[in-house]
Amino acid sequence: MSYKRTDLALDAAGTLQDDCTPLTRQEYISHNILTYKIIIDNDQSVKRFFKPFGTYITFLLSKVWQSSRDEAMNAARAIRDELVKLLPEEGTVLIVGLGNINITADNIGPKVSHRIIVTRHLKDDMPESFEDFHSVCAISPGVLGLTGIETGEIIKGVADRISPAAIIAIDALATSDLNRLGNTIQICDSGIAPGSGVGNYRFAINRETFGVPVIAIGIPTVVEAGTMVRELIGDDYDIDSKIPDMPLVVTPKDIDVLSDKSAEVIACGINLALHRKIDERELMEFMA
Repeated sequence: MSYKRTDLALDAAGTLQDDCTPLTRQEYISHNILTYKIIIDNDQSVKRFFKPFGTYITFLLSKVWQSSRDEAMNAARAIRDELVKLLPEEGTVLIVGLGNINITADNIGPKVSHRIIVTRHLKDDMPESFEDFHSVCAISPGVLGLTGIETGEIIKGVADRISPAAIIAIDALATSDLNRLGNTIQICDSGIAPGSGVGNYRFAINRETFGVPVIAIGIPTVVEAGTMVRELIGDDYDIDSKIPDMPLVVTPKDIDVLSDKSAEVIACGINLALHRKIDERELMEFMA
């Protein structure tokens, strides 16, 4: 069977029907959002699913979430609840918006970072006035093609300077399931390699590299053309011989709306998780 490129652990677990591969799975409802948790904790699963050790949490949203304020807020609350379990109680959290702001299918990360309520500078200058806020800072380092610098090197330089207690990296993902384009949010504690979704592996952003917890959040915005064809007609057709050397990727026609809405929901979830002492409605005013 040809490998279908995907960043989603749920995709990988669904395409490899192998009961002999040990894998911990959980299914539950969080704020009316169907949620799956997959834990990859052994070498056999790492090799079979092409995913590093870690916990992968996936929220499956309905197709109306972009137009439903209530469901969007439920998704943000579900993100909050999972992040709270992964984030330290104290210390600065560095938010990193990965991706190219000039490419719509790749600009969710920068759009999220611009919506984060940053407080590190305020807590340093006015600690008493901002004691209810967590210390948060955010950057959008761009991509190698725009800066000439590896994204991971920029983040490493910032992290070495401010010594964060944790890093949250947000990026656009690739999926192998057309039904999950724009309707799935994944959180994992294994970090991320920018560009891996389209086969362009870069400097890994994870605990091993930075020495602190690295949480990755993403939503799939693209599917590889070859993967899409396999999904539609099956693996029997020799699609590999028809694919050009430079793989093509496909994105939804309403990607601009999807990008904006996704960034709002993810940023809202992060803000709710980091500034838990602040009333939810007050946080919405800060984000407005």
